[in-house]
Amino acid sequence: FISFSSYSENNIYLRHVDGRVTLAKNNQLTLFKQDATFKLIMNEEKNMVAFESINIPEYYIAVDPDSKTALILEKPQKKVLTINDLNEKFLFKFNF
Repeated sequence: FISFSSYSENNIYLRHVDGRVTLAKNNQLTLFKQDATFKLIMNEEKNMVAFESINIPEYYIAVDPDSKTALILEKPQKKVLTINDLNEKFLFKFNF
């Protein structure tokens, strides 16, 4: 499992709320911790990853198709058996 915390701002994490993925201060509540934790799904050969919500199974972080610059939480239209079943809006690359 994985969470994303800000390097520059202490105690700030990515979390999902009402279908949006935003930065928020950790209030130490169980719901916050669940909203800010994702299952990391990897395909190392293709250098791609996806992030499934742990408290809303089958929902993944995706690029908002309207803004193309925001993140949302969305359920894919078809059943996901492997990362290869996800379309591009659910996939991210690791760049080091």
